[in-house]
Amino acid sequence: MSKRNVGIFTETEEVEQLLDFFTSEQCTDLYKKALGTVAKQFKDTTKNYFKSELPTATRNSQSGFSDKLIDAVRISKIKVEGDNVSTKVHVLGVRSSGSGTFRARFFEGGTEPRETKREYTDSLGRTYKKGKPLGRIKALNYFQQAQSAMSNLTVSLDKVINDLISKNAPK
Repeated sequence: MSKRNVGIFTETEEVEQLLDFFTSEQCTDLYKKALGTVAKQFKDTTKNYFKSELPTATRNSQSGFSDKLIDAVRISKIKVEGDNVSTKVHVLGVRSSGSGTFRARFFEGGTEPRETKREYTDSLGRTYKKGKPLGRIKALNYFQQAQSAMSNLTVSLDKVINDLISKNAPK
């Protein structure tokens, strides 16, 4: 791409020709808007897959549990570094007090069987160093499913850029 590299290359010559009417700063703004639009589509797709894959609450105390987890799907700030305009959609959430969103990554990849790490003594006086089982989280792979569903991002990015160019083109 001659003007800016947005991580996903647009191969359409029509877009390249239309961008020749804009200055470099205007091209950067167009790419930022287009990239933000496509990233929002990807975030929404990821959230929908996550909602559909999450198990339903089994106790009343879990009622807000899935809402916090779904909020973990976020878009990083759009960065402009030289000729690169970039952003990322991630499921890392934040680790602030009480947010609970950091746990979403465990639902993406799953966990190994977990257990407490303490010694305990049974009724016969035998000491065990292995703790009691806590369970495991099954891998839901919702982010991978969203990535495969959004495999046509290049086409979508070209379409968004064309729409933005037609709205902002000098007449």
